[in-house]
Amino acid sequence: MSEIEVQKDDKIPIYTACHLIVPGIDPESSKPLFAISDFHVTYHYNPGDPCYPPDFQEGDWTQIKHVGLYDDGEILASRVYIRRANIMEGNDGGYITHQADRMVDNDYVNGVPLHITWSSGGLPPVETGTRLQKLFASSVEELDTYYMPFGTDGFYNNDMMEANSLDADNGADRRDYESRIKPIFELSHSMAIWKTFKASPK
Repeated sequence: MSEIEVQKDDKIPIYTACHLIVPGIDPESSKPLFAISDFHVTYHYNPGDPCYPPDFQEGDWTQIKHVGLYDDGEILASRVYIRRANIMEGNDGGYITHQADRMVDNDYVNGVPLHITWSSGGLPPVETGTRLQKLFASSVEELDTYYMPFGTDGFYNNDMMEANSLDADNGADRRDYESRIKPIFELSHSMAIWKTFKASPK
């Protein structure tokens, strides 16, 4: 493995990502404001040399499309697509659907489905992508257990509630679960900004 170069700001680029934008209004001027959310979609995790998709660079804007909800009781995540800069590129309807492929210990690893991890239950962030990758390679029956595409009837199912020790037939439990997933819908179909996450070398 080649030596990772420390940049002029004394930091190392770790990964590129789309960060969700939280809109707001300046109370004094009534002008629109925005803040960069901690929630993001990782595109390329490659310490030392992470890349952006073609036609994107640091500070560019794009749109995140939420396409489904995953919840197995530990990990709560959205499967998402990112709008391409050139929507005519590719045959995927103008969206990027997976992280960039990368090398891990001299092995080629396919990119996992793009996602936002809302809660990981204390697990490492990489676990979300691993579970989604396995999920979409599995049978339809297993896919329906912990995953609900947006646009279907309802936004969750009994299995997802049971994975959180909640009873789908109990009104209070349903309200508790709706509170769990509410932040996702507050930021669904959000605008996002491309940023590189950097860290100080250890």
